[in-house]
Amino acid sequence: MLLASLFRNFLLAQRILSRFNVHPVSLPAIPPTHTHPLWDAWDLAVETVLVQLAAATKDAPDPAAAASPAAPAAASGIGMARGG
Repeated sequence: MLLASLFRNFLLAQRILSRFNVHPVSLPAIPPTHTHPLWDAWDLAVETVLVQLAAATKDAPDPAAAASPAAPAAASGIGMARGG
């Protein structure tokens, strides 16, 4: 499993770093895969997750608005206890 993890990370590094004109090297040499068509599926999956995350956080209630009225007093109490 360690070898598979290293290989996946190497491929991801190849994909990301190639945009910055940096090319990771391995021994034995692994051919470049940063232009492989399967990266389109990866890009779609990441984009889908990010869109869903943005939609979920937009609909979520504001945590500051849901704070209890005692929260500022508790925060100042913690500040005094820390010497602030």
